[in-house]
Amino acid sequence: MEQQVSVFALFGGIRPMARAIGENPSTVAAWKRVGRIPAEKQPHVLEVGQALGLPITAEHVVFPLGRPNAAGPDDLA
Repeated sequence: MEQQVSVFALFGGIRPMARAIGENPSTVAAWKRVGRIPAEKQPHVLEVGQALGLPITAEHVVFPLGRPNAAGPDDLA
């Protein structure tokens, strides 16, 4: 199964992501630490990432560190 790249990595790290979305780096670092982006911030993160041409999807902002315990097609057999 392919490992999903974190949304933080897609932006180039915590500081570049914070700068792009207009948040403090400590805020973005806290999101990474807890493994979630607040629901009210998710649409903005997605919009900015797409505007920057990043290969970001809604799944990246809902599961910023990758989907937990994701079962791939080979795992279901």
